[in-house]
Amino acid sequence: MSSIATEFGFSMRSHGIALDLQQSSYLRNRICRPLVSDQAQVALESPNPDLLWDQLRRAAYVPACSKRLAGVSWSDRAELIDEFSAFISQAEVYYRAGQEISGPSSALQYYYSLLNLAKAELLLWRPDLIIGKKLSHGISAVHATGKFDDWRIRPLRNGVFPLIYEKRMGIPASLLPSEINPDQLFARCLESGMEYGQVRALPLQAVPLYQAIVTDGVYSWSHLLVEGYGIVQQNRPSWEFLQLMFEEMPPLHHENPWQVFAMSSRLSLDSSVLLVPREGKYVRAGDGVHIANLRYDEWQQELISSLRPMLGSPHGYFDGTLAISLSDSEFIGLPSDLARYLSMYLVSSLIRYRPSALDLRLNPDQSWYLSAFTRQAALPALQASANAILDSEFIFLERARG
Repeated sequence: MSSIATEFGFSMRSHGIALDLQQSSYLRNRICRPLVSDQAQVALESPNPDLLWDQLRRAAYVPACSKRLAGVSWSDRAELIDEFSAFISQAEVYYRAGQEISGPSSALQYYYSLLNLAKAELLLWRPDLIIGKKLSHGISAVHATGKFDDWRIRPLRNGVFPLIYEKRMGIPASLLPSEINPDQLFARCLESGMEYGQVRALPLQAVPLYQAIVTDGVYSWSHLLVEGYGIVQQNRPSWEFLQLMFEEMPPLHHENPWQVFAMSSRLSLDSSVLLVPREGKYVRAGDGVHIANLRYDEWQQELISSLRPMLGSPHGYFDGTLAISLSDSEFIGLPSDLARYLSMYLVSSLIRYRPSALDLRLNPDQSWYLSAFTRQAALPALQASANAILDSEFIFLERARG
């Protein structure tokens, strides 16, 4: 064992990380990647809807290009393709209309775009629930007044949302509370997190993470560096959920965590915690050789599955997000992607039935925030839906991390 450690330039420690030696070989043998399947495609450009709609149109209008569509069993193939294409077409029409409207009023168009994309997603999963069926939204909104604290979202037993929740989460939506307050939704949408904090002065309920798959030459581990981890620690069900899989360690468990996770050294790690799986994966293939990919595909599949109740899509430079439980007493999952869907529905309901809540003269701070949310949430909401429909997830990196 000591000869292996010498070969890799650092001493053996728990989880493969030594604090006292320069780990040059280790740094050349770590993989930084978003927490998505190994089939994901990385686009080295800014996130943009045009690329996503190009891919969705290809899946809709050139059906042979979609493996997911080809794998759906339905007696009338033409009917299946027609329904799928219609959902994608309508979704784009609504999305493009939303882009032409300023302020929170665009939420109405964006929500109907997401609704059609949800139906396309469900069609690939359970066509018998979609084709020929008249589905309701599956959610309702309560807003007796125009004030933020009075609003509620109510998940229903039937309709699109409970089906999407079950499809993505693997559990029935009936486990959700009967009412969800708006802070439990908007606080999970990191794209408008700064504006949310300015208006509501409340902590977020989701935190971003970086991932690096590391090795000591014998085993590999997927290390997650989670920012703002105190939010998780304060929610007992979420903290206990993660404790089943990970050990918590300080970021400086690594000699240079900024380099390990390919981050700018200007970033502070004061609020961050390193999550390390309790078991590593054997990667040594022979004398002086270890598996080059560090079994990252197995790590990805395992972590995505185990973190499913909390895990949200990569966001900006971050490799994923973790959203805390809706409850302080038991674990009830609502990841950021689903919270964003519900939030867009809530704003669209206000547009239809209580427009005074979005009037800058009557509710300036509230209206300003919802405008910012709607504008910023549209693209990540589209990306989450597209990734659930297309054969491969698309991850945008405007520029690669260091």
